Amino acid sequence: IYTRSQLPIADGSCRFSVLRTIALLKRHRRFAIFSTPSSFIGNFSMQIPIYVLGLMGQAAWIGLFTRGRQLISMPVTLAAGSVAQVYQQRAAEQYRNTQTCWKVFRKTAIMLTSIGLPPTLVLMFSGPDLCEFALGPNWRAAGEVARILAPMLLMRFICNPLATTFHVVGAQKDDLRFALLTAAIVSTGVAISVILKSSPHGILVGYSAGYFLAYLFYTLRAGWLSRPQSNAVLSPA
Repeated sequence: IYTRSQLPIADGSCRFSVLRTIALLKRHRRFAIFSTPSSFIGNFSMQIPIYVLGLMGQAAWIGLFTRGRQLISMPVTLAAGSVAQVYQQRAAEQYRNTQTCWKVFRKTAIMLTSIGLPPTLVLMFSGPDLCEFALGPNWRAAGEVARILAPMLLMRFICNPLATTFHVVGAQKDDLRFALLTAAIVSTGVAISVILKSSPHGILVGYSAGYFLAYLFYTLRAGWLSRPQSNAVLSPA
């Protein structure tokens, strides 16, 4: 916003424009109003098992959950972040020209699924053995956690880049709604596991299943927004 608030003058330099800054802040106010709370809620949802396992006195499982999640989250986050940058740029360009970004959305979704599915299946069937072979016996339990979280992280890998569609089409309010829905679904999944007096293993299964469904709904909504017929119901950002 600061860069775009500067106006060129005769000598080639730029001066800061207060009025233009105010106009840009009004134009992009949805990012501050909706996207910031959405990120906060998302970060809270990710930590739900830590809070629950802590209340259960399962310190060892907190460590296993943290190690297992870090083990497979880092490559997923890096890869998804790189794809998100390219997708958002192409989607924004297509949306400006045609008022739809469905073609690039569909192409990216297929690509992400084809890339993410094979390693997910390997991790689900051989996670503990793979971690033990690559990192040593002390990591076998973390591999079991990675196996539980693998379906969730597949949907996260697919969803994170495609979720930038909310920003491309100016649907930050929807982004916040789905962040709240995600928190509700994940909390419900974990709560059901607690009510059923599940083991820590069951808590993580409920967490993974909840996030899988939340990411699936998120992705489907982003796909709907990328289609031409959705544009009529969106107000400009």
